[in-house]
Amino acid sequence: MSRTCPECQNQYEDEILHCPEDGLDLSGVEPDDELIGRDIGSYRVTKLLGKGGMGAVYMAEHPVIGSRVAIKFLHPQYATDKKIVDRFFNEARAVNVIGHDNILKILDLNVTEDNRHYFVMEFLQGKPLQDLIVPEVPMTLDAAGPILLQVCEALQAAHESRIVHRDLKPDNVCLTVHKGKKNFVKVVDFGIARVTDDSG
Repeated sequence: MSRTCPECQNQYEDEILHCPEDGLDLSGVEPDDELIGRDIGSYRVTKLLGKGGMGAVYMAEHPVIGSRVAIKFLHPQYATDKKIVDRFFNEARAVNVIGHDNILKILDLNVTEDNRHYFVMEFLQGKPLQDLIVPEVPMTLDAAGPILLQVCEALQAAHESRIVHRDLKPDNVCLTVHKGKKNFVKVVDFGIARVTDDSG
């Protein structure tokens, strides 16, 4: 990231906080995102949704029919690390094995010509369960019960496929609307899921 002076418009390195010319505070400017506007498979990347330690998630749209998906890209610095690449694609493999309505669907995975690893997911319009949790204000049983039941059904399906999520938390439970049903659960982020043996 670089920093720009709001007065003289000179740009400086990120570690410089004040303009040497006029002493004004410098504002941070993110570099242009080369993925925005890029075609990935049948979809065009339109917007950054969020970044994490391993990758970034973008919204993308089909240019003809307008359908939306989310695309998760592995950060490019990890592209040559086989262990990290395997872990990244592990999420897609694990979810595909389970195949449950309460688990985020992953539709495709691939590698671009310039070695960007990615997978395509259904696009969710909703909020994480964490947003409903208010400290010292417990949720009512009527509100929490249906949500917990759906989470349990998703985990049961995963365990029947011998897959353990290993990172279940309110931020990884998304509440959306499905066929008119509010607070429909989608369990997300199987990135560190593990396949157990028959005895586990």
